[in-house]
Amino acid sequence: MKLEFDGKKVKSHAKGSDAYQREFHVMPTLTIWLDRLDWESYFKNPVGTPSLGRSQDILTIGKIRQIEVQKVESAKISGCMIPFDPKIQVGGQLIQLAESYQENDEIGSGRTPIRTGVFMALHADNEQLLKIPHLFQTIEDEPKSFYLHKFNN
Repeated sequence: MKLEFDGKKVKSHAKGSDAYQREFHVMPTLTIWLDRLDWESYFKNPVGTPSLGRSQDILTIGKIRQIEVQKVESAKISGCMIPFDPKIQVGGQLIQLAESYQENDEIGSGRTPIRTGVFMALHADNEQLLKIPHLFQTIEDEPKSFYLHKFNN
């Protein structure tokens, strides 16, 4: 229900409700897979407060480690985003996202998206078998499979 304050009391808003289904996560964790070893110092010593997304949610960096991986043709993955392709027969939510941003010249004016694309968010509780490019698997006792996005220059 949408509410407004008329100066005396809180009452229902004249324009009705803004009821949308919303989600929020409590104590989420995020694993970032990078093939840029030269970025390690940025994570170890961030210049500003690390934040995520348009909401600028503050985050902490728990650990940084280098691991051996191998490229695989297919893998069971979940809890990630993959580029949308109508030929891929998996379930997920379609989301249009920017691959990168450019800082605007005027201070405080934010940033401008450079490249946008449609991605499919695969739910963390729904592991799905995929056969797409850029799939990798860790080389360890309990291997983890993941998709590593290839950014266009």
